[in-house]
Amino acid sequence: MSNYRLLIHWLIVDSLLLLCFATFAFGANRLSDDEVQALQDIAVTLGKEGWNLSADPCSGDNNGWSTPADKYYANNVTCGNCTILDAANAN
Repeated sequence: MSNYRLLIHWLIVDSLLLLCFATFAFGANRLSDDEVQALQDIAVTLGKEGWNLSADPCSGDNNGWSTPADKYYANNVTCGNCTILDAANAN
């Protein structure tokens, strides 16, 4: 009976962990219009050109988000949730 209880306990714990990680992975949303506008305002203030804010930086396409000016100067924005989305195959 002890082994059966232990098995049930681990199944419950594993199910809860899986649910938490799945919820976290699918929690990454697209930016709202006001956040995109704020990024555009920041780009104008900083004199940034070539930012394609309608592009998805997690798509893997090079849309002006991660192209450095040269090898000594990083002029980019990177997606913080790309690995989570790729791991969950939620692109």
